[in-house]
Parts: sequence; structure tokens; C-alpha cells
Amino acid sequence: LRAQKHGFAESELERAKTNTLRRYEEMFNERDKTKSNLYADELVRHFLNEETAPGIAIEYDLQKKYLPSVKVGEVNEYAASLTLDKNQVVTVSIPEKAGLRVPERKDLEAVFTATKGKTVEPYVDEVSNAPLVDVPASNVTIAKTRELKDLGVTEWTLSNGIRVVIKPTDFKNDEIQFSAYSPGGLSLIPDSVYVSGTQAADIVNESGLGELDAVQLTKRLTGKIANVSPTISELQEGFYGQAAPKDLEVMFQMLYMYFMQPRKDTTAYQSMMTRQKTMYDGMSAYPEYVFIDSVTSLLSQRHLRGRMMSTKVLEEARLESAFRLYKERFSDAGDYTMFFVGNITPEALKPLALKYLGALPVTQRKETWRDVGPRMPEGALEKTVYKGMEKKCMVVQLFNGPFEWTVQNRYDLSALKELMMIKLREEIREEKGGTYGVGVDASPKKQPRSEYVISVNFGCNPERVEELLNTANSVLKKIIAEGASDEDLKKIQEIQRREREKAVKENSFWLQRLQQSYSMGDDPAQIVTYNTFVDGLTSKAIQQAAAKYFTFDKAKKFVLLPEKK
Repeated sequence: LRAQKHGFAESELERAKTNTLRRYEEMFNERDKTKSNLYADELVRHFLNEETAPGIAIEYDLQKKYLPSVKVGEVNEYAASLTLDKNQVVTVSIPEKAGLRVPERKDLEAVFTATKGKTVEPYVDEVSNAPLVDVPASNVTIAKTRELKDLGVTEWTLSNGIRVVIKPTDFKNDEIQFSAYSPGGLSLIPDSVYVSGTQAADIVNESGLGELDAVQLTKRLTGKIANVSPTISELQEGFYGQAAPKDLEVMFQMLYMYFMQPRKDTTAYQSMMTRQKTMYDGMSAYPEYVFIDSVTSLLSQRHLRGRMMSTKVLEEARLESAFRLYKERFSDAGDYTMFFVGNITPEALKPLALKYLGALPVTQRKETWRDVGPRMPEGALEKTVYKGMEKKCMVVQLFNGPFEWTVQNRYDLSALKELMMIKLREEIREEKGGTYGVGVDASPKKQPRSEYVISVNFGCNPERVEELLNTANSVLKKIIAEGASDEDLKKIQEIQRREREKAVKENSFWLQRLQQSYSMGDDPAQIVTYNTFVDGLTSKAIQQAAAKYFTFDKAKKFVLLPEKK
């Protein structure tokens, strides 16, 4: 409406042009790393929609040639030609809920009529051109260097205690991925402010940085490919982000500001809370949500920290508490480990790391996470939830227990998961025709307790619940008795080799695996020995894992059924 009445501002157009050129520059820089599926999609659009496909080099040249000549008057004239009186399509989507009134056509027309009559002020661009942040001088040095040559990794320990892990890759030309962690997280905050703590990082992330709100920050980052977001999980606090090599300093500046100049924005907080409550209100009408909420409550033994988020739970959050907890959790950088993976070298990273990481607060506090979370019941458990009217159901069966955290045990569990997926799909979906798909997960964890959870879930006709669940358990018991056939063993190995061959060419894989190794105290060298486990896989190993982890006498079974009439 503002664009129609007053037009776009010159500064808005210039930012749009700058961002567009930067995106094309990024695609051009990655032209020799572009994935095949993107080429395939472009060719499909070329043949089906007659979209031109000259290649990114020509497209980038055309953008550089013509985009600077686009005038704001031309854009405004075009916007005004898109009349909002004759070519509107309005759709309304609302839940089926007692007492909820469905708006009529006249109600919707009244909204647009009232809007058109409103007075809209011309846009005023309010954004500072001052530097994003001034950082005090630092005398921090690299106190220790370690080379992990088999991984191509360099590790520094700075004199202020921060550990920096660098993995140069050539997978992407214009990408550096970043993450950081410090032990502690939500486990170190009291139960009384737990919900506020779960929202703290998101609230700060939505608020902007320093003197800039979120909108102003976005404007200041025009033409930059750099972002950082804080995160607080149950056992850690930290960051994740990424940047193009030439914008890496901007990412460091944002990281510094999230430590030193976090922003508390009441408007952003209220907006975030409203969006979340609207979302959870809508989700609460779905039978699946009610089912998962009930299952979660039972598995956490109704622990305060084991509750699913909902509108009611969210009411416990407070802005002041959340912001205080954020500053408390991010008040000391001395025990952080930070990872940089991508088109970066230690030489290029060094001056930025010393300048910005050297200026972070270090208080020498000694802390780690605490085990204060919920525990799953040890014995068998069954629960049927009746919700919804449609003739469909959901079945979930879980096995859980203690787990010895070794690389061999973790690999054997992953191989067992692959065999479960193969055989359950064959029997329940293909042979019985009982479901569209079977979900399988097998997750070990070391912290706060070393344990595993295996889950099998599927949807089906309510009349077939017991039949298909018995079939699933027969498949699992057969794995205990017989292990894997030669054909299935070969299939598992092929799947795992193919997935690993693809994964090791992604920056995200190395970032995640390096952080997992460091945070769990594992030897990072295990990352590159994976194929030795694949090559050594045997049917007996899978059979033994199944016998150990399929604890049928302690299984937990949950079923969602339609409400009884």
C-alpha cells in the first residue's frame, strides 16, 4: 500500500540492487561447485516453462550491465500498474474448532476497503553508516598449536583459553561455516526460570545487535554474506553461522557483539511470543500433537524440563529473566571451542581470531553441565490416546537402556538401524501393504548419561494396529535369531559407503563431526576411519547388537486412535 501511494525510496532500491548483485556474485563464484540437481532443475524450467538458461557467467554479466541502470521511478511505475482492485485472490485457512467463526466474503472485503483508506506516511530510511562495532586492542596470542594431519585440521589454544579448530576445504568457493560451544547450557539455570532460558537465545537473535534493531541490522548487512546466531541447549551454549570469505570479518564482528552488546527489544519479544502462541494454538487442534505431548509427558515422567512447548508453558517466559540468563550464559568466553570449516586458511583466520576473540570477556570461571534432566522409565509402558475423528492411527514402539559409548558400538547400532529400515519396509509396507512408510531411529548419546533409544513408528488403519505391530516385532526377533543375509549386508555397506562419500564433501558434515568429537571427548581421527568399520561389518555384529538393544520385556508402546463414538 505504501509502495502504491508513495513509491519505494531510492535507498530501498539501492539495497535491493546490491543484494541481488551479491547473490549473483556468489553463484558465479560457486559455478564449478554447483550441484547437479540445480542444473537439472534449471533445464526442466527451460524446456517446460521456456525459461532462458544461458549459464551463470552470462547471467551475472547481464546483471552487472543492466541492474545499475534501473531507476526508482521505473520500479514505482511498475508497482503502481499492479492494481490491487481487480487481480486479487484471497484464501483463508482456519482450524475446525468449536465457537470459531468463519469470516464471510463481506468481512474480508471490509478489511481491504478499510486498509485502502488509511493514511500511510512515506518511508523514511533510518540506518546509520557508522562501523558495526569498535573492538578494543588485544594482546592475546596463540599459546599452543596442534596439527591433526590425517584430518587436515589445525587447532590453536589462545592465551585467553579459547580453543580454535580450523578445517580448510575446497568444497565451496564462497563459504565458511562456523560453530562454537561452551559446556553448561540450560542445565545450570534454576527450574523456576527454565522456560525463560529456553527462549533467551531466540529473543536476543530476534532483537538485533547493539543500537540496531533487527530491521536496521539487516539493512546494515546489505551486500554481505555473513550471519551468526546464538543458541542455548540443555548442556551447552554457543553459536552457529557462516560467511563468505570476504565477509568473514563481519561475522566476527557479529560474534563479538553477541557477547558484548546483546540487544533487548520489547517489541521483538512480544512479536515472537505472539507468533509462537498462535502456532501452538493451531497445533493443539491436531491429534498427532496431543498424542506426542502425551507420550513425551510419560517418557519424561512428567518432569518440568520434559514438557513439550505449548501456549500454556510459554506463558512462564519473561523477557527480563530471559535477557538476564542470556548475559549470564555468555559472560565468559574462556572455555569456548570454536570451529571454522570451509574456504579458509589458518593464515587468513589468524589476525581476525586474535583481534576479535582476544577481546572477548574471560572470567576464568570453571563450570560444566549438570545432569538435571528427565529420565525415561526403565520398565515396560503402554498408552493409548484417543483423539480425532479420522479413521487413522499412529503407532510408536521404543526400546531404551544404558549404552557403552565406543565407536564400535555406535557403528553397530547404525548398521542395525539400516537393517531395520530395510526389513520393516519390506514386511510392513511392501508385503503387508499396511502403511505408506515406517520410521526408524536409533540414537545413542553420551551426555548427560550414556544411553540409547530405538524407535519404530508407522501410521495405519486402526483395525490393523496389533497385526502390524506383531509383524514388526517378528521382524526384529528374526534379526536377533538370524542377523543379516549376505544380500542385506552388502546393501547396508553400499548405502553407508555412498552416504559417507557424499557427506565428506560437505562443510556441514565436518563442522558437525568435529564439534561432536571435541564435545564428547572422542578422538577426532575416528572421523576418517569410518570405512574400516563398514568393510568389517558382519551379520554376527548386527545380531549381537539386536540381542542387546531389543529389550522386548521393557518395550514402550504408544498408539493414537480415533475418539470413540
